[in-house]
Amino acid sequence: MNRQLLIGLAAFLALLLVTGGVSAQGGPAVPWWVVSGGGAASGGGTVTLNDTLGQPVVGDASGGEVTLRTGYLRPAAAPRTVTEVRASMSGGNLRLDWTAVALDTDGNSIAGVTYNVYRAQDAPYFTPGTAYQTGLTSPTFVDPDAGVIGNMAHSTYYVVQAVYNGLPAAPSNRVGAFAFPLAPGN
Repeated sequence: MNRQLLIGLAAFLALLLVTGGVSAQGGPAVPWWVVSGGGAASGGGTVTLNDTLGQPVVGDASGGEVTLRTGYLRPAAAPRTVTEVRASMSGGNLRLDWTAVALDTDGNSIAGVTYNVYRAQDAPYFTPGTAYQTGLTSPTFVDPDAGVIGNMAHSTYYVVQAVYNGLPAAPSNRVGAFAFPLAPGN
């Protein structure tokens, strides 16, 4: 075998032994998705893993005699559900506005959220399927279909869904547009 392969294999085995020893000492749980580019063991049984790869720096995590530095991977969380969807008129068309989503379901700040709008006729409790509009970056949408407002033959309903890193949030509250004739009363 070549020397580099032997060194790599030895480093891997050493890492397995170190993490097994750390777990036996009652330190913090080291999730399987932690990736480290290097490490050092100092006297007294203290272990430090440095230089995790593939994620932003999030600070140190430590407990017992173990310290993880410069970040660790966590499973991705979906964005929170869009709230307060409101419908109004804008130049004869239906306009939707909602509160922008800035947190994921774990409560972490997120940026770059996009929104999908779903639309259905005559079905206020529809299950979102194919999006009517995708990739919106602002919390507003004007339906280009001018026939939605004042249509006495059909009602139209909407749901908005936030998307972050490919993960969709739960559907928003539902809003709708409907018109009906008023019959004279007695």
